Amino acid sequence: MRIAISLLLLFVAIIKCNAQSTSTIHYGVYVKNIMLEERAKEKSNRFTIDFYWWMRYKMPKDSSLMKEIENIEFVNGDNLENEIDERNFFYDSLTGEQKVYVTGHMKGDFVFYPNYHYYPLDKLVLPIIVESKNLVSERYQLVADTASYEKSAEHILGIADDIEIPSFTITGSRYQNGEKIYETNFGDLRFQTHLKYSRLNFEIILERKSVTFLLKILIPIILITLMAYLVFFVPAAQLEVAVGLTVTSLLSCIALQLTLSGEIPVTGYLIASDKIFYLSYFLITCAMIQTVYTFNLQKRKKERFADQLEVAARWIYPIIFIILVSFIIIKGTLSEP
Repeated sequence: MRIAISLLLLFVAIIKCNAQSTSTIHYGVYVKNIMLEERAKEKSNRFTIDFYWWMRYKMPKDSSLMKEIENIEFVNGDNLENEIDERNFFYDSLTGEQKVYVTGHMKGDFVFYPNYHYYPLDKLVLPIIVESKNLVSERYQLVADTASYEKSAEHILGIADDIEIPSFTITGSRYQNGEKIYETNFGDLRFQTHLKYSRLNFEIILERKSVTFLLKILIPIILITLMAYLVFFVPAAQLEVAVGLTVTSLLSCIALQLTLSGEIPVTGYLIASDKIFYLSYFLITCAMIQTVYTFNLQKRKKERFADQLEVAARWIYPIIFIILVSFIIIKGTLSEP
């Protein structure tokens, strides 16, 4: 009798386990167009995108579940125009299962959080985040349908080759799977308070065309710092000339940064171009302090030490500038998106 009961319980457990087994939704996108407008005076963290999407899943025994399965939410989307183009049913000979194929077209604005730390050498990631709206991850998992791109002629996964974004180059794309845990059951007492939903991110990686931006910043800064560098060749006794050069250089550097501020994104942190400007401020100020100091050494009849200090500054000043600016540029170039 006990053996029979044990076998019955085991059978019920197996049925229950199979009933709750996780199914897979294969999902993919193909991007037709991207519009990204950067506005420096206001924080712009949106991009407009036009793309096709599709999904493929096993036909559920309860056909009413199809509506729940196809209810996919674009988590970071706004002002969306989404329509289903077609729905087909077919038999998958490889798995021996009846499958459902749904495809549609989406256009709208999507929110992203740009990382401008290395501007103008920055790389941006534009995400499309999809999530099952009603079905928890224990029941359905969103999986990237990468097999659909195997015969594609495009060199970047899921991106049309003719897309052009001003000031940027599309360098790659990637899918990332994940889960979103909600610390609530949204008032539905049938569930626990830690609900998990399957998420799939399709990320488009952009790299700024930085040469033009670097030239706009670096050439004027090099000329300004070179003008301040000339103070090390001015005799220590001619304080007025030396101070005039450094003050003019400092004011010119400040004016340049204010002029370029209209093209630089507004952020709450220091970006690479800010660091180059602040380095210039520091070096110009040091040149001014050194000029005043050597002038005082000259007045105290310490001409030899003043001359040695001038010669040392002629080497230290450009070496610091070149090393630190190169470090900032290389770090930005090698940064990961």
